[in-house]
Amino acid sequence: MQFTFSNQIAIAVFFPLAMATVFTFLTVWLSGRNAAVNARRQNELAARMKLADFRQAWINELRNCFSDFQSRGTMREPMEVREMQRIAFKIRLLMNKKDANYGSLDSLIRGLLDNTDQQAAMKIVEEMIPLCQAILKEEWEVLKRDLSYNGPLKGSA
Repeated sequence: MQFTFSNQIAIAVFFPLAMATVFTFLTVWLSGRNAAVNARRQNELAARMKLADFRQAWINELRNCFSDFQSRGTMREPMEVREMQRIAFKIRLLMNKKDANYGSLDSLIRGLLDNTDQQAAMKIVEEMIPLCQAILKEEWEVLKRDLSYNGPLKGSA
């Protein structure tokens, strides 16, 4: 098969246009794919950040309840008993019952609620402080793990 001059011109014009079309299509396709991947990653990161915000608020609330309960337990006045019970219920609701420290914490809470002797109450509070610190530290570590980005969130495709 012999190419004529007009065939050679057609080929010289057609191939560059065909190649430009293919490269344009590939560029648009890759850009769209990358944009979708980046959008999904940003959504995952936003979800992690929102979860971290909720967890941080929960940790702060638990810390406030711990300190409020302990301070009321050491300087107990007759009017404080009902408020201490309310805070105790709130702590129990904020805590996960499956937490390894839940039983010890609940026992100390009951001990502080039942005890009217200030010396004994101070001993219970002294025992509660490191336990509460350990609980808060563990939850802080969970929060830090949640914030570390190691790929997609569990359950996402």
